[in-house]
Amino acid sequence: MKRLVLLLTFLCPMGFIALNAQSSSIFIGATGGANLSKFKFTEDLKELYPASNSLLGLNGGVTIGFEVQNFTLHTGLQYIQKGSEYQTDNFEDEQGTGFYSATEKLHYLSIPLLIGYRKYL
Repeated sequence: MKRLVLLLTFLCPMGFIALNAQSSSIFIGATGGANLSKFKFTEDLKELYPASNSLLGLNGGVTIGFEVQNFTLHTGLQYIQKGSEYQTDNFEDEQGTGFYSATEKLHYLSIPLLIGYRKYL
């Protein structure tokens, strides 16, 4: 792991030096979409929550990228929503019905770093 960090530390400045020496383009954009996510319970919780359904989540963000010849470097800020719906009929609550239903949504902010190579046809 230390070798990887050292390698990246020395290679990143070389990339920026090459960036100044060659023609490059900078681009800004927006992303958006939807995803389906579902919680997968461990063996001890599968008995308690036998039914689990997928939940629709949204994602979106802004992105900035640099392109030098065929290589690209993207970063930005992404909002990601994930979750699941689940029910159980063997839950003891205060009313004594024994049925429990819940929806959980998780909200994430991420800063991705993507390196790519483009081959133009």
